[in-house]
Amino acid sequence: MNSALQRLKSKVRNSRHHFRSANWQRLREYEQMRKGRKNLPLWTFLHHSWRYGADFDDNYELDFFSKTPEEIRTYVTRSLFFEFCEQVNDVNAIPVTRDKQRFAEYFKDFLGRKVWTWAEILALPDTAVAPQRLVVKQRWSGKGEAVYFLEPGFKQWAEWRELLQTRFSPPTDYVYEEHIVQHPDLAQLNPDSVNCIRVYTFVESNLEVSIWGIYLRVGNGLKMDSVSQGGIGLALDEKGRIRLDDREMVNAIQNEIDRLWPTVNTDNFRSLSDYDAYKKGFRQLFGFEVDGIDYDKPVEL
Repeated sequence: MNSALQRLKSKVRNSRHHFRSANWQRLREYEQMRKGRKNLPLWTFLHHSWRYGADFDDNYELDFFSKTPEEIRTYVTRSLFFEFCEQVNDVNAIPVTRDKQRFAEYFKDFLGRKVWTWAEILALPDTAVAPQRLVVKQRWSGKGEAVYFLEPGFKQWAEWRELLQTRFSPPTDYVYEEHIVQHPDLAQLNPDSVNCIRVYTFVESNLEVSIWGIYLRVGNGLKMDSVSQGGIGLALDEKGRIRLDDREMVNAIQNEIDRLWPTVNTDNFRSLSDYDAYKKGFRQLFGFEVDGIDYDKPVEL
């Protein structure tokens, strides 16, 4: 009973959070791209939030509209991710992952870039040489929001302090990062954004580290690689390859294929498969059977 009550409380908490934290303007832009309209499918949002722990952005970023319930269950939505992290991690360690300042302090030996707090910037000598570019991030923001790229060409910290104190209030709510020069191979994907490969790991009870997923994020016309800001997310396999067959390899689909395959014959293959649509799509790759084209009309070559 306690377990059932706990799950119910978790669902209520998640759904309330998803509704309150939703970026409605961004969701309308997503829906405009998806369906050419701005009226949002609120019932679908709430249903997926309650049943799968999906926040409203998950529906677009993970394309839940076109997936079956069995497929959706294979995804770790944002709420499920946070719930899982709280269950398996030290409760005192959770805030480190949600506060960029604490994260930078804890992982400073691994970040590969300098991150300053406002207190550290205040302590720097006025005439100390400063970076010409800074990336400013709100400490508790997510999804690529509240990220600012500044390049005023300053050479001293006194100039930076005056600008930062004027523009960001209070400046203690932000972290100030050195601009990253990324690896040339990743820069080829999009030289204007910081593209990254994220590896999701889990430390087992015997202290062995398991890799649960590898994820390539690439900016798409913007400086940020965040999917919420229009970036592209690509799942990689264990060898670092981009797979184009990820959806067809879902267990639910493979199980259905295994069930139907022995029954297919010359008489029923059209009813048991989508052969006609497959054939049409294949022919369209070469310019045949394209809707709206009159193939009997004479043309000048």
